[in-house]
Amino acid sequence: MFTLITNYCFGQDDNLENDFPDTIYYSKLEKITLSNYDSTKITFLDTIENPNCYLVRIYPKPYEQKLSIAFKKKNSWKLYEIIQDVGNNLKIEKVDFNGKGNNELIVYYSNSNGMSSWFGGWGEYQKGFIIIDLDKLQLIANIENYSSHVDWFQEFDPNESDTLEFSKKTVINSGGEQYGSNYIVSISEGKIILTESKICDDFDENIVNEFDKPKIVTYNSAKNCLIKAITK
Repeated sequence: MFTLITNYCFGQDDNLENDFPDTIYYSKLEKITLSNYDSTKITFLDTIENPNCYLVRIYPKPYEQKLSIAFKKKNSWKLYEIIQDVGNNLKIEKVDFNGKGNNELIVYYSNSNGMSSWFGGWGEYQKGFIIIDLDKLQLIANIENYSSHVDWFQEFDPNESDTLEFSKKTVINSGGEQYGSNYIVSISEGKIILTESKICDDFDENIVNEFDKPKIVTYNSAKNCLIKAITK
């Protein structure tokens, strides 16, 4: 038995251990050019209104994918990269975050990376969200609010025949460890609130953290950036 699961995530703010930065600066979305464009290089994921555009996944090179915003311009497309290599479990919504013009686009994503075999394995899981100003084609935030790690091993009786099926072998030792963190997200006009949760089990990790009082991280919008408030 052997399985390999991999999805990689890169963004404005890689918070693998949820070490949230004091300041998150807005940045322009990068324009993408697809050479030799054809229908096999783009997958439409959702339709967005006001402004009229699409959430798409593009494949500019072999083994490379980018989550992007696409605008139709007559017989051509204008594409803007949001994030690279995220999984297929996406959720989008619109929220009036900056209080100006159209509502901002929020994309929630999840990500996994791991390996499993008879002798053991490991898994890493992340969830995050992206806020995009579609009027200015600006990335407001890319924040990872969930991260976990699990690993395990098995040792088999060395005296048993090498030809014996693994499912019938005797396990003489096993173990592993797991840890993670989970912050519940609340987004409203000009504010992001991240509240720590004891339960970290979105990928069946069965992780429960013990603490008396949850940490609360608050970001308030400022000019071209988000400022972190004092964490409780």
